[in-house]
Amino acid sequence: MKNLKKIIDLIRAYPLSTKIVVYIFGFAFCSTIIASLAHLFVAYNMEKSRIWSKLDNLEKEQIELLTSNLWTYNTKAVEIQMSGILSNRDFIYIEIRTDGKVEYSAGKKDLMEKGLEKTYPLVYQGKTIGEITIYATTRHIKDRLFMLTAGSLTAQLFGIFLTCLFLVLLLYRMLSRPVFQMLEFTNTIKLDNLDSEFSLDRKNKKPDEIDAVINALDAMRKRLKTDIEEKEGIRKELISEQTFSDKVINSLPGIFFVLDEHRRIIRHNRQFYEQTSGPEEALNFDIFKLIDNRDHEKLEAVFQKVFSHDEQRFSLEVLIINPESASIPYFLNCSRLILQGQDFLIGIGTDLRDRKKMESELQQAQKMESIGTLAGGIAHDFNNILSAIFGYTELANGLYPDNPKLSGYLQNILNAAVRAKELVRQILTFSRKNEQEMVPLKVSLIVKETLKLLRSSIPTTIEIQSKIDSEKQTVSDPTQIHQIIMNLCTNAYQAMQETGGTLSIWLRDIEVNEEETLPGSEPVPGDYILLEVTDTGCGMTPDVMEKIFEPYFTTKETGSGTGLGLAVVHGIIKRNNWYLSVSSNPGSGSSFKVYFPVFKKPYEPPVESVGSENACLTGHEHVMIVDDEKSIRDAVKIILENNGYTVSEYDNGASALECFIQNPRKFDLIITDMTMPKMTGYQLGLSILSVRQDLPIILCTGFNETISREKSKNAGFAGFLQKPVESQKLLKEIRYHLDRMRS
Repeated sequence: MKNLKKIIDLIRAYPLSTKIVVYIFGFAFCSTIIASLAHLFVAYNMEKSRIWSKLDNLEKEQIELLTSNLWTYNTKAVEIQMSGILSNRDFIYIEIRTDGKVEYSAGKKDLMEKGLEKTYPLVYQGKTIGEITIYATTRHIKDRLFMLTAGSLTAQLFGIFLTCLFLVLLLYRMLSRPVFQMLEFTNTIKLDNLDSEFSLDRKNKKPDEIDAVINALDAMRKRLKTDIEEKEGIRKELISEQTFSDKVINSLPGIFFVLDEHRRIIRHNRQFYEQTSGPEEALNFDIFKLIDNRDHEKLEAVFQKVFSHDEQRFSLEVLIINPESASIPYFLNCSRLILQGQDFLIGIGTDLRDRKKMESELQQAQKMESIGTLAGGIAHDFNNILSAIFGYTELANGLYPDNPKLSGYLQNILNAAVRAKELVRQILTFSRKNEQEMVPLKVSLIVKETLKLLRSSIPTTIEIQSKIDSEKQTVSDPTQIHQIIMNLCTNAYQAMQETGGTLSIWLRDIEVNEEETLPGSEPVPGDYILLEVTDTGCGMTPDVMEKIFEPYFTTKETGSGTGLGLAVVHGIIKRNNWYLSVSSNPGSGSSFKVYFPVFKKPYEPPVESVGSENACLTGHEHVMIVDDEKSIRDAVKIILENNGYTVSEYDNGASALECFIQNPRKFDLIITDMTMPKMTGYQLGLSILSVRQDLPIILCTGFNETISREKSKNAGFAGFLQKPVESQKLLKEIRYHLDRMRS
């Protein structure tokens, strides 16, 4: 191909007449070669067919006699007959086989051509005594045809060469020489020298096409002289105006363009070239080539209204293709201009990317705020409902311990209640409204514990690979770390649920230097524990990756997931100022990386607030229960009375406080709800503690933004429980505080 290109470039450097002759010669040469090859192919096949005919005729002429000689073992006759067959130059080798063995052969075996042979059975009086194979050749035919074709082709090419040589001379005399004279004249034309006329010195006086070209060239010279004289003055006036207008439109912050009624650009500023995919000189360029196909119909409808004088101006948002071939949103302000009876459209466009980014961030913030408000609003009531479900289910389970079928049903209710409790906890997690217990911990221990749970819940079609190379600590709530690992692994498992694959969990230590940047942050030097969860599943498209951390967003079918998993992960990481990065491609799986800052101080395990598992849960003390939910009061009362306690219940804080003031020493412990009408549990507790500071008060809440474990502890409350509370945990908490008060 490179040599062919060099030949073409060499031909282009020659005059037009030479090019024409070269092209004619090339075409004639190729046509002659093709015709000769076609003739050679046909002749060869005809000769080959003739050989096959000879092979077919041998069966009639030679095979029967040869069979007879072979039957009588007349070796001399067989050899003579084989020599007679080979006397034909088309046949080169004969082979006679009996019982699979070669008995006779003649000719040159090394000259055989594959596929040009024929085998006949040798049958004598109905009995097959062997077979004969006769090999033919086309070598002498090829040599003869080649010589004939070479001679014919040489003669034709010589004739073509002479014809082309004649054409060269003819074209040079009739075409090239006049053209060269015209070129010499055009080279002498200058703006200050347009008076000289041009004519050809030709012997023939009859005008032809060349003379018509000369006359047109001379007429053009005269018109050019007239136009230059008229427009020179106008040009000088326009130079200053053009310079001024260029500076004005190039100073505009957005893109500027002017269109004619055919939608073609006749003017634009520097920003138009820099911000769009149009060429640097975009004059007479169709603006629709710069607009995303999705907006063509909308823009066409607006243009028709403007150019049909239905509208004077319009504004709309369109996608304009930038130099990187990406579609960028622009806001166009356009108006119609009528100049010298012709319609034009003036447009100014503003890049909307920054505005849309701010709008998206604002909408996301508003969405998260609304979801957080909603989550906090429903958490209290929902946890109250779950408290009643837990209480009565545990009571029913205790009444019928010998009924395994009923116990199974009740256990299913408890399992569902636990799932609901965890769901509320997840909602509060991503809305940043749940309690945290921040302690130093080893992430590796939680990873190993989680892997044990995963292996039993993930099908064997998914291989789990883990590499735990970190033993360092970070400060966190253990439950939150567990949630991050479980949700990331669950998300990875679901991406491979149909096809299977490999789930990889890698925990390792890394060091970030001054020059490095963690995802979504400025450079933060220090030591980190990197958790990487990778799958080989279906992967994600860019538009899906933009939404994966939105609450309730899911790509699974309805009922197959809550859409909270990754939202919970994102909420935990943002709240703790950790770092998260995601990479994914459709069909290539996904990878999530979480960076935990390393905690370098010695580990001090937290002290549990309740007794041991084997602690006694019964008692005889007097307990006050304050809750506006009757179902909760009744359930707690029955549970406590079944364990020996005396219980007094109240549905609001005011009545409970009134009863307490009448006899402050009547009660040994108080359990109060936080959110109640007239008086909150916090206000009730403060009022009681102002009278009797040694009385243990346990504050319970489904959810309330105004109270926390730390705040209640600082106010003097003995305990803080998040609803719903299992009966065993409640009894342990009560017994712990009663025993502590007496000790």
